[in-house]
Amino acid sequence: MFAGLLRKLTPVSGALFHPKREGKARVRGLGSRVQIYFSPVGAPHVFAESARDLYLAQGYITAGDRLWQMEFMRRAISGRLAEILGDQELDWRELSIQFQGFPVSRLDAFIRTLGLARAAEESLSVLSPQSIEALEAYAEGVTRYIESRATPSAEFALLGFRPGPWTPADSLKVLKGFAFDLCFSWRTVLFNGMLEAKFPNSAERLAELFPRYPAGAPTTTRMFNPKGQAEEPRHALERALLSIEEGYRLFTGYSGAHVGSNAWVVGPSRTASGHAILCNDPHLAMQAPSVWYETRLHSPGVDVAGMGIPGLPGVVIGHNQRIAWGLTNLMAHDADIFMETLDPSDSGRVMRNGAAVPLSCREERIFIKGKKDPEIHTVRESDYGPIISGVLDDLAPAGQAYALKWTALQPSRELDGLLALNSAGDFEAVRRAAELFTAPALNLVYADTSGNIGYQVCGKIPVRKNGKNLTPVPAGNGEYDWRGTIPFHALPRLLNPKEGFAATANNKVVDELYPWFISELWEPPYRFERINELLSGVKLLTLNDMQAIQNDVFSGWARRVRDNVIRPWRQSAGAQSPEVETALRMLFSWDFVSRGGSAAAALFYVFYQELIELLFREQFGERIFQAFFEVLNESVVPVEELLSNPDSAWIPHGKRDRLIGQAMNHAVERLSRSQGPDVNAWRWDCLHTVTMKHRFHAVSVLRPYFSIGPFPASGDGMTVNNGGYRFSQPYEHRTGASMRIIMDCGNWDNTMIANSTGQSGHPSSPQYADQTAAWTAGKYHRSAFSRGEVERFPRLVLAPALKLQFG
Repeated sequence: MFAGLLRKLTPVSGALFHPKREGKARVRGLGSRVQIYFSPVGAPHVFAESARDLYLAQGYITAGDRLWQMEFMRRAISGRLAEILGDQELDWRELSIQFQGFPVSRLDAFIRTLGLARAAEESLSVLSPQSIEALEAYAEGVTRYIESRATPSAEFALLGFRPGPWTPADSLKVLKGFAFDLCFSWRTVLFNGMLEAKFPNSAERLAELFPRYPAGAPTTTRMFNPKGQAEEPRHALERALLSIEEGYRLFTGYSGAHVGSNAWVVGPSRTASGHAILCNDPHLAMQAPSVWYETRLHSPGVDVAGMGIPGLPGVVIGHNQRIAWGLTNLMAHDADIFMETLDPSDSGRVMRNGAAVPLSCREERIFIKGKKDPEIHTVRESDYGPIISGVLDDLAPAGQAYALKWTALQPSRELDGLLALNSAGDFEAVRRAAELFTAPALNLVYADTSGNIGYQVCGKIPVRKNGKNLTPVPAGNGEYDWRGTIPFHALPRLLNPKEGFAATANNKVVDELYPWFISELWEPPYRFERINELLSGVKLLTLNDMQAIQNDVFSGWARRVRDNVIRPWRQSAGAQSPEVETALRMLFSWDFVSRGGSAAAALFYVFYQELIELLFREQFGERIFQAFFEVLNESVVPVEELLSNPDSAWIPHGKRDRLIGQAMNHAVERLSRSQGPDVNAWRWDCLHTVTMKHRFHAVSVLRPYFSIGPFPASGDGMTVNNGGYRFSQPYEHRTGASMRIIMDCGNWDNTMIANSTGQSGHPSSPQYADQTAAWTAGKYHRSAFSRGEVERFPRLVLAPALKLQFG
């Protein structure tokens, strides 16, 4: 059915789906004409006479390119996917073992339980009038585009439905979706509980596996948190809950092996031009189309350019006439799981100090395509938050339920903050904007045309009464409750550091002097160390240097494992087979640059894969093994440290060297079978490829039309140019630089951008995938800003709709 319809759609899809890019179009709701110039890559430069017309035009133009992406995001966060997809079982082999047997309606029930859409709707009551006006204008623009097209895109035609009007709350759902995307803390808490249930009474042994940042590793600022206390083991419903959460992330495309980013800013004393330069490359799931949409917005009071997110008014990462800013995930621990004790006589009540207290309840009607009547899902909430174990009541431990407390589940003002950033003129204005953020918590880097550079943490980070709550903790007794959030004035920040630069790569941002607990979920320090090394190694940095740093694939992680794990084994194990000896000579001559054509890189990553499988798959069991090694940032440091410790409780006594040797033999054998006996002919990119996956990727007949790739890939999850893959599902490149941007504060016309796909969301458009080859090769396009440059581009004029007059 799909193939036949696709063959009919393809020849005419340009006329059906592609939005107008030149000439004139009339749009109801505009107050005056809006001029839009489209760059060679299709980026709109929107010039309007009022902010309202500006955001209406932005919504209209963005919907023309990305309406399906926007529709999917608002449905995913609303728990309304089954309405268009039916209750099909998901292809877990394409995504994760956690999907086995998963129907779409179960995902909908889970996200309804979280209540992200409700939190988005409630946020409308706390936003500024200016933000409400922007949301309303943007929503009207999207809706006007929907009204102008009988069939907005091929996806709508294939699924047989039309989207309804866009609303201001839908844009806020997109923001809440990104908070979900960038939150790892409650997922980690659930997993820690899984480990404790699997290995009871093993606190010291389990401590080796819990996430941590290496002692002595560098931090962004010279402040720190105090050492935490060990938590008591808890029983676990976590396995079932984790499968829902991970499944939702994978199915909606919101996540990969991990989600992080690089950002750095260099002051004028360290650049050849004498002006500050800011660089950013957010690491997100490899998907088609890209998360990002390049845009320029100009009206009285607004003059901003950079990368927006379809569904949101304004620019998320970019610059205006005075400042530039970038964002990365702070990796904050901003969510906890509280363990509720149910009233034995009534599961609708929980116990508080010996008394039963009723839970609040609401019914969610989940409509499923092809079914007449909806499924009724009852959501229960305690004063700590939604009962997430209610999604799987039949599997919950007797008498227990888990409540999720998370900063993102409350009304919040992130849009106020983003729009304030768009018009900020100095660091203090940026800090005022940053104070408006709740979730996700972010690192913000800053530069301006006066030569200032800075760094600011933004977001609400809980202050806990007792410890770090790294496992599910008891509810109701107050012992582990939150006591507010870290005051904004106490959040880490820098202004014009003496080094002349500041960087963040999801690393730990504070040192031992910092009095508040932020997280234990930091990325390993390898990207951060490498960025600092490269920035320090050149006296006067250029834009070309910045491009080279963003595309750097040196693996400090591989160097550390080789030196601390493989080298001691080789020194003690003696001679190996001729094949292994040849491979080891190659490995020990490696420069640790994980190029796609590197034979040594291929050997290292296959060896490591074999080693962790030998060590952990049988001990953990398949599902825990899958889960642990999908959270890349949390598994690398603990595993690295226990591999360096021959007395680790996770390594059978006296068998460490034998296991390492066995893993090396397996790696050489595997590569010899798959790539031939000549070790110098092995290639990392024969194993490591990247595909920009569309939501329809699991449908094999649609895959060639909608997805982009595969392409050979370099790097690993620890390299600056992130080539992240799941150890549980090697070696597919699943997360990386969703886009790269370099901004020169001395000349905004020198802004350089590499998006991972094209601007268009229509597969038949030449601008659907036209940037992917350049992105893969580490190349960029120039993003013009000055009016004289922009006016050379093709122009579309949006004019107010004609008013009919009678008599």
